[in-house]
Amino acid sequence: MALQVTASEHLGRGITFKGTHQGDSVPHVFIPFLIDLWRQGKFPFDKLLTYYKFDQLQQAMQDIKDGKVIKPVLVNSEE
Repeated sequence: MALQVTASEHLGRGITFKGTHQGDSVPHVFIPFLIDLWRQGKFPFDKLLTYYKFDQLQQAMQDIKDGKVIKPVLVNSEE
């Protein structure tokens, strides 16, 4: 995805661009918070996961591209 903005649009409107990584969360605060929500039944993270065997890797990649999955997880086929 590309964003094109002219200098006059950027300067004239006071637009600010900021990149983030993991939402700029503080892991030692955010992860316990998410765990607490999960324990309360308010964050069913397991519904975000879709499991694939290693021989389904190409399907997993396609599902990511198509927006069909949120968090693909590869599992050992022997399990």
